[in-house]
Amino acid sequence: MKLKHLLSLVFFLFSIGIMNAQDIHFSQYSLSPMTLNPANAGAFKGTVRIGGVYRDQWGTVMENQFRTPSLYVDAPIIRGFRKKDWVGVAVNFVNDQSGVYQYQQTNIGASLAYHIALDPMRKNILTIGGQYSQNQRRADGTQMRWGDQFNPTTGIFDLPGNPSNILENVSYNDIAAGITFRSSPRAGLSWNVGASMFHIMEPENSGLSTTTSVVPQKIVANAGATFDLNATWQLTPQVFFATQSGTNEIIAQAIAGYKLNDNGLILNMGAGYRVNDAAMVLAGLEFKNLVVGVAYDLNISPLRTFSKYQGGFEVGVGYIIRVPKNPSIPPVIFNSRF
Repeated sequence: MKLKHLLSLVFFLFSIGIMNAQDIHFSQYSLSPMTLNPANAGAFKGTVRIGGVYRDQWGTVMENQFRTPSLYVDAPIIRGFRKKDWVGVAVNFVNDQSGVYQYQQTNIGASLAYHIALDPMRKNILTIGGQYSQNQRRADGTQMRWGDQFNPTTGIFDLPGNPSNILENVSYNDIAAGITFRSSPRAGLSWNVGASMFHIMEPENSGLSTTTSVVPQKIVANAGATFDLNATWQLTPQVFFATQSGTNEIIAQAIAGYKLNDNGLILNMGAGYRVNDAAMVLAGLEFKNLVVGVAYDLNISPLRTFSKYQGGFEVGVGYIIRVPKNPSIPPVIFNSRF
C-alpha cells in the first residue's frame, strides 16, 4: 500500500474519531460570518451581502485532501419595533469533503437576527440571533480496507471483506444562537465582540454503523478592532476562541492595511497563530464594497513530520450590494387661486 494511501486511511479514521469533537473551521473566519455567529445576519450597511470561503487542506498528506467550500447570502430586510432597529436574515451553505472514502459533511442553515441601536446615530449596536440548520454526514464504507483483507501473498489489501455502511446518509437538525456588540465611537475606529453557541440541543448523530452519539455543544467567542494608525495605515487585531467536547481552538491575528489611494483601495497584510497547530500568512484587498482575502497555514503541530509544514490554503470574498432608495416626496396640492 502506498504511504500516501495509508496516511489517507489514518487521517480518515482520525476524522471519524473526532468528528463529534470538532466542527469545520476557517482561518479567515471573519469572511464566513454565519459559521462564526448567527447574530451576524444583516450586520452591515447595504442591501444584500454575498460571499464565501474555499479551504484546501492536507494535500501533501492525503490522496484526496480536505476541500471545504462555503457560501452565504444575508440582508437587512425590515425595520424593527423601533425606528433605528432592524431585522437581518441569512442563508449559508458549507460542504466538507475529504479522503478516498468520500467522507462529506454538508450544512445548510438559515439565520435570523435582531439589531438594537443603542443610540440615535447607530454608533453602538447590540444584536441577538438564531440559526436553524440541516446537517448531513456520510462516507462510502465500501471503499475502505480492513485488516482481515490483507493478503500476505500479494502484500496488499485485496481479499474479500465485509464493507461497512459508515455514516451512510446520517442527517440531523440543529440550532444555534449568538449575541454581538459593535461600536464605532469615532471616524477611524470600530470594534466588536461576540459569543455564540452551536449544537444547543446536542442532536443525535450516528457514527459507525453500530454506534450512536450526540454532537456536543460548541461555544465560540471572538473580538476585534480596526483603527487608523495614521492617514495611510490601519491595524486590525482580532482573536477567536472555540471549545467543543474538551477541545479548544485559539487564534490570534494582526492585519495591517495600507491605503493605496483615496478611493477606498486598501492592501491588507498580516499574520496569525492557531495555538499548537499552525502559523498563518494573511493577505487581501479591499475596494469600497468588495473584500478579497487569502490565507495559508504553516503546520507546526506534531503532524508536521508528515505534512512537511504544509497545511491549508484559503481564499475568501465578500461583496455588499447597495441599491439606492428612491426618495419619498410628499404630494403638493396647488391652490388654483395663486
